[in-house]
Amino acid sequence: RFSDEVVHRIAPNDEILLMMNTYKGWFYVIITTIMLNILIGIFVNKVELTEKKLHESYEELSLVNEELDAYVQQLTASEKELRANYDIVNESEEKYKNLVNEMHQGLAIYEAVINEKYEYVDYRFLYANKSHEQITGSKNEEISGKSIFEIFPSIESNIIKKFAEV
Repeated sequence: RFSDEVVHRIAPNDEILLMMNTYKGWFYVIITTIMLNILIGIFVNKVELTEKKLHESYEELSLVNEELDAYVQQLTASEKELRANYDIVNESEEKYKNLVNEMHQGLAIYEAVINEKYEYVDYRFLYANKSHEQITGSKNEEISGKSIFEIFPSIESNIIKKFAEV
């Protein structure tokens, strides 16, 4: 509207008014085209920059993915090795248990109880083989976790020091 009023005031007649409106229209179209080209160029540059960053991110992710794949393969290999070792240890443990349980000598495993002065004051029963059960008459289930004084109430306290020496 403003531009129409300006053109009407400075045009002396209808022929010049028509010509000025035509030039004004072309000027508007040219300016609008230039502005749109600039905006589209800016937009295209942003899209290209974003695509470049996206491509770089994809490359980084691909490298990280390759590293993760290698790590997973290492973990899988380690897991297989651990499972094989676990089976070997279980087999060895089973042989050891059978050996200990079937031997004729009595065997008991105790845990030392130490006071604040780092002196041995008691022993806690953990496990015994079948021969120990037969020799002492005490069953594993009955004495498990108990102290030596609870299992053998008549034992002398100086025997603890002798056990510590062994």
